[in-house]
Amino acid sequence: MTIVDYCLGRDEATVPRTAMFSAISWYAVMWEFEDRSRVIAGRRSSRKKSNSRAMLQFGGVDLEMPNFEDLNENVDSDVLRVQIGARIGLDNVQLEAREYGATPRSVGLGTAALFCLQEQEEIGTKSTLFHRGSSQSRV
Repeated sequence: MTIVDYCLGRDEATVPRTAMFSAISWYAVMWEFEDRSRVIAGRRSSRKKSNSRAMLQFGGVDLEMPNFEDLNENVDSDVLRVQIGARIGLDNVQLEAREYGATPRSVGLGTAALFCLQEQEEIGTKSTLFHRGSSQSRV
């Protein structure tokens, strides 16, 4: 789940820093949509706390994971979230402001991930309702 969250454009790399993970240089996920088109989102493994570069590739049913030598960072994480978000219908989505003086909030892929993903330890806790609900990090 941490790798999926990172591949969805989260800048903070929260992948464990163990010997096994230090041998990995790229993470990638592929999704297939209802129309059978596909998208690959990839991120270089980072020793830094934060990384905003990503690889994004759209294609048809014949799109496959690229060979290692063909991996390249061609977008930043903001573009990745906007492009994938638009593909799944999260472009121009606004939450209505319910309080007087409040402004509407945009909903994007980063926001949606909070409702769709949960770490194993988040499932069993009584104090956290949503993914990353106990952290102060920005979506």
